[in-house]
Amino acid sequence: MSDLESQVFGEAQSPPQAATHWELDHAFQGAEAVELLQRITAIGDAYDLAFVDMRMPPGWDGLQTIEKLWQVQPQLQVVICTAWSDYSWQEIDARLGRSDQLLILKKPFDAAEVAQMASTLSEKHRLQQIQLDYTRELEKQVRVRTAEVVRAHEETIHMLVKASIHRDSETGNHIKRVGLYSARLALAIGMDQTEADLIRLAAPMHDVGKIGIPDRVLQKPGSLTPEEREIMQTHTTVGADMLAGSESPVLRLACEIALCHHERWDGGGYPSGLKDEEIPLSARIVAVADVYDALTQPRVYRPAMPVHQVLAILLQGRGTHFDPDLIDRTQEGFSTDRGGPRRQRRQRYGSGSIAQYAGTVCG
Repeated sequence: MSDLESQVFGEAQSPPQAATHWELDHAFQGAEAVELLQRITAIGDAYDLAFVDMRMPPGWDGLQTIEKLWQVQPQLQVVICTAWSDYSWQEIDARLGRSDQLLILKKPFDAAEVAQMASTLSEKHRLQQIQLDYTRELEKQVRVRTAEVVRAHEETIHMLVKASIHRDSETGNHIKRVGLYSARLALAIGMDQTEADLIRLAAPMHDVGKIGIPDRVLQKPGSLTPEEREIMQTHTTVGADMLAGSESPVLRLACEIALCHHERWDGGGYPSGLKDEEIPLSARIVAVADVYDALTQPRVYRPAMPVHQVLAILLQGRGTHFDPDLIDRTQEGFSTDRGGPRRQRRQRYGSGSIAQYAGTVCG
């Protein structure tokens, strides 16, 4: 007939569309349907959609079944097949939510109706998977680019730190250890890994201002005179000036550390005589880590001190030189537990990100 029509009316006929084929599984009741879904999910596959009858043999009804199915495959499209109205659409929506994943097919229905729904929802599922795969690929690319930026950022920081210690007696290993000890102590008082990583990157820049101290003071082998000591103390403000004005969370944090890491808990430090919690938390952490590492490492004028002796010295400075709570955590061996005590410490130090507060001194 198509060929005859084409000859008579001169109109090209569209080729007949291939019938859509589906792979079908069926279940007698809800628990069996969930088992089917679990098996298919276990092999990395998924169903496009499920037709769920509202009334089934003893056991779960349709709504209970849908809830269980979504626990296994959250994105599953569902057609509710029903001829009764114990649940209104408003009740179904209020209980299940996800109205974008639900359609209702009223009985009686014919095969064409079912085929149309199956075709439409299968295509919707296919497009969702394409979108999901595309989103995952974008996220992967973002992670790769972010890692590249972080590496470049760290390299820049390390170059800056190397320049600052080029004329000083401090070693690059000391700088790295101060960053690592600071990060560990940050975790011990309840900061999350992101905050600890910021501290780890920022802490090595605590003495960057020494790049501006004259050699006659910086490299003097003997004790400093009061005038020379005053010049040496300016490395805090010089470092803060060097690091100020950046929008980078790491550099903003490094700025306040550089400025405040020689402040004391009792107010006897420099350059501003800040006391207790007036001193930024980041600087309080680095002050402990800096002294801890300096004392546990050998110097030309003395051997390395044993850890128990260093901890005793830090304990002597508890509440005078150092934040008492930080010293308590240091005495516990930089514990990184995540239990109840961690939540209590979080209450004291606040729940905001440390980057939120960085720059309050060095804006």
